[in-house]
Amino acid sequence: MGGTLWAMLVGYAARMLPAERRGRAIAIVPADITLALSLGLPAGTAPADALGRRAAFAAPAVPAVLLVVGIRRRVPGFAGEAPGEHVPLLRVAALPGIGTVLSVTLTLLVGHQVMYTYGAPLAQHAGFGRTGLVLLVFGAATVVGIRVTGVLVDRHLRRTLLGALALLATAMLALGAYAGHAAVLLVAVAL
Repeated sequence: MGGTLWAMLVGYAARMLPAERRGRAIAIVPADITLALSLGLPAGTAPADALGRRAAFAAPAVPAVLLVVGIRRRVPGFAGEAPGEHVPLLRVAALPGIGTVLSVTLTLLVGHQVMYTYGAPLAQHAGFGRTGLVLLVFGAATVVGIRVTGVLVDRHLRRTLLGALALLATAMLALGAYAGHAAVLLVAVAL
């Protein structure tokens, strides 16, 4: 479900703004995913601890229902593809540069998810024991990164992309070599 929503929302963001601002719009959309991941753990466990596990599932369901009811009038009704405009997925994947873009996307997302997966074990390994703080720093740094990317991407697309890859490589190498140090852990998750 997350992949479908992410792809759809990025498409909406790209269609809602003029071409010169599309990169910024597309950069902002994943901020919600980051906020949901970094805030979802504490937000989900609080109602579960207080009211039981059913409350943890009801907590996101209630705003979802409210959005379904109220969003119909606020979301632009963009037209879909016209008959005959459909391009098969394999032909899209064969376009020049698409393979590179997909490889970069996969690399950045794997790095991002590795941090979510191993944040708690790395905090314990470093003797830091504050997994919530590590995830908070990671989430806050990701939101700041999205903001910086949104400012730079429309003007300096290639340099922004290369910078993101360099930061990912730096963070992963630092964590691989020095994960036992709490300061390195916090700096690496902030990258």
